[in-house]
Amino acid sequence: MKLIPRNIIIWTAVLLPFSAAAMHNAAACAFLVSAFLILLAMAVLDFLFLSRSMRKISVEAPEISRFSLLHESQIDFRLLNTGDSPATVRFAALMPSAFKNVETDFQTVVPGASMVKAGWRCIPQERGLVSSLRCIVEMNSMIGLWTGRADRNVATEIRIYPDIHSERKGLAAYLLNRNFYGVHVFKMFGQGREFDKLRDYIHGDSYNIISWKATARKSVPVSKVFQVERTQEIYAIMDTGRFSGRTTGGCAVIERYLSSALVLGLAAERQGDLFGLMSFDKKVENFVRARNGKTHYNSCREAVFRLKPKPVSPDYHALFSFIRTRLRRRAMLVFLTDLDDSVLAESFAEGIGLISRQHLCLVLSPSAPAAGPMFEGEPVKSVDEIYGRLANHMNWADMMILKNNLSKRGVHFQLVKPDDLGRSAIAAYLQIKERQLI
Repeated sequence: MKLIPRNIIIWTAVLLPFSAAAMHNAAACAFLVSAFLILLAMAVLDFLFLSRSMRKISVEAPEISRFSLLHESQIDFRLLNTGDSPATVRFAALMPSAFKNVETDFQTVVPGASMVKAGWRCIPQERGLVSSLRCIVEMNSMIGLWTGRADRNVATEIRIYPDIHSERKGLAAYLLNRNFYGVHVFKMFGQGREFDKLRDYIHGDSYNIISWKATARKSVPVSKVFQVERTQEIYAIMDTGRFSGRTTGGCAVIERYLSSALVLGLAAERQGDLFGLMSFDKKVENFVRARNGKTHYNSCREAVFRLKPKPVSPDYHALFSFIRTRLRRRAMLVFLTDLDDSVLAESFAEGIGLISRQHLCLVLSPSAPAAGPMFEGEPVKSVDEIYGRLANHMNWADMMILKNNLSKRGVHFQLVKPDDLGRSAIAAYLQIKERQLI
């Protein structure tokens, strides 16, 4: 705790004239000494009362506070006064550099033997975990000769999750399920094996779908109608290797991966499927087996909100071996990885055959901002732009060759803009379900 003298100018203005007078008058000197001692006694008493009052002020915070990246929220601090008299407190939270403060400080009166809530608004700039906070509590003394300022270490945990609000705004048509708007959950009839209902026999129906018991009971042919199974397993598999740290549009690619994976989980939940997560670099770091429900979705958020890019190359062979041994049931695997590097692309294409026959694989690779065919877009304006267009064309051509190689192995590949990862993932997922490929 720091105690800072206040009104130092008044002290000086009072003492200096008497000091000058004391040089010529003994009575003035005696008066000066008496006044100084009285003032000193008052300052000491004021100091002691302030110290005692400061010790009775404590700060608490919720055990866990949950934030979304780049979205304003607040921490509900509690200022507690264990003393009998009210205290006027000036409060400020020293947030880490990962936060942008909306508040600067505020002043409030805390009644005696009571508690006051203090909401501190801020905007998180980085995803991750903050395990403790420092706060400043400031009070003025009773007479006003001192200002007390104390640091308070507050035990709390702030969890900053990926930003899915922006993704959800652009995916309202896929996620909305109210009234007559949006894409609704509906039954898809076809080659599934989940029984739905009985109907009269139609000429051309296979003998395999005739219900012989119902036919015998009604004395007329009756056929069974099946619907597509609603409990498919969908996995979002995120690459957290060195390329996931690239920045496009002011946002790291890994942030796009995380938000896309979580909104894909919301879409799978709406469609009645099971959703799971994986993250990998040189090995599989996180694995959440596919389930459904709000509790499971929260578990997925908890599993990924601390993920950071690592300066290592991803090991696809280790990933495919892990999937081969852990996932026995056929599932849809959505890979969110950057295959811009030719060595990594070759490694991926060589190893994907280990799982592509058992699982349906979809690869979404973020494209470079200017990658595309050479003769599309605006006319070139300089010689340097010609060479830039040529480099972008060669990059795009390599990705198209990779797409053809993967399609021969039954793997779906899309080269998409980083901003469109979430939309592309959900659109491809719904299209695959409609075509009953899984």
